[in-house]
Amino acid sequence: MLSTTLWCQERIIVLDTNMFQSPKLVDGADDVSFDKLRMTSNISSDYKPEVIVVTTYTPLQEGQGSVITISVIDDEIGIPDQVRDKIFQPFFNTKATGEGTGLGLSMSYDIVTKGHGGTLEIDSEVDRGTMFKLCLKIT
Repeated sequence: MLSTTLWCQERIIVLDTNMFQSPKLVDGADDVSFDKLRMTSNISSDYKPEVIVVTTYTPLQEGQGSVITISVIDDEIGIPDQVRDKIFQPFFNTKATGEGTGLGLSMSYDIVTKGHGGTLEIDSEVDRGTMFKLCLKIT
């Protein structure tokens, strides 16, 4: 579901979490975080988590290229500081023993930063939500 497209090189996409029909997509973080949110909060059963994807294109000074930024923002439970400090470390995992490898974000971080010279940042506030921000320079 495309909510807004601004003509000035910025696109905002609101993803409806009900659009994912494949169990392989839904059985992951979305279900886990929603279950945690439901258990730790006094939310109503009709709550629908929202994910917003914002892309921006920023030209730099002449001859220096430009920067593409992709931000993925949710309005769920947020990530506590003790988890956020380790989130890009290899094998770090918040799942039960035997579930997951803890390599997804670590590999993503290395691909973006080492493979492409970009940045991958996280900003999160408990009970408010999380934003992952990926920046790549285009020369």
